[in-house]
Amino acid sequence: MATFKPYVIAQRTKVVSVSVVILAIACICQIVAIATPGWLTTPNVIVGLFIYCGSFSAQSSTKSLHDCASIPVRESSDSLQAVRVMSVLTAAMLVVAFVTCCLHTWHVVRTENIKHHVVVVCVVFSLLAVVTTLVASIVFGVECKRKMPSDGAFKSYELYYSFALYVAGGIFTILGAGLVVASIKSLTRVLLV
Repeated sequence: MATFKPYVIAQRTKVVSVSVVILAIACICQIVAIATPGWLTTPNVIVGLFIYCGSFSAQSSTKSLHDCASIPVRESSDSLQAVRVMSVLTAAMLVVAFVTCCLHTWHVVRTENIKHHVVVVCVVFSLLAVVTTLVASIVFGVECKRKMPSDGAFKSYELYYSFALYVAGGIFTILGAGLVVASIKSLTRVLLV
């Protein structure tokens, strides 16, 4: 019969709890990045995935950066639409990973057992979210470099805070998934002793 070491199990569940917090931070970063108009900035325009603020005309200074409008789907490029889809999928996958990680933590604390299928779902969805984050970031960066002319409204442009939040969300996702895997390995060793 297996003997449980309550102190060791409590320490391991703290690691799982930290992974829940890190995945929550990743979710928040991703959702804020998708919702805000700060992926790309120029002196006249701040562009997001779904909205922009300012004026695309280099001569027009009548619109302020506080005047925002949505970017119509029919006027957006295929690559922007792909980044939009991947970003929304990333957020959805992160929510699934976060919920399954919460369920796993609750189950481990309550029963001192590991449900491996819940862990697999959490890790797989986290890793898929990382992959879509990476692909969307690369596509957005390459398209910015390729499509932005060096004159006019985009004479000087920079990737902005929403893009940084999006990438940070991907990094937090890697950390959260890694902690889940590490805690599972250590919990398995403790529970089998």
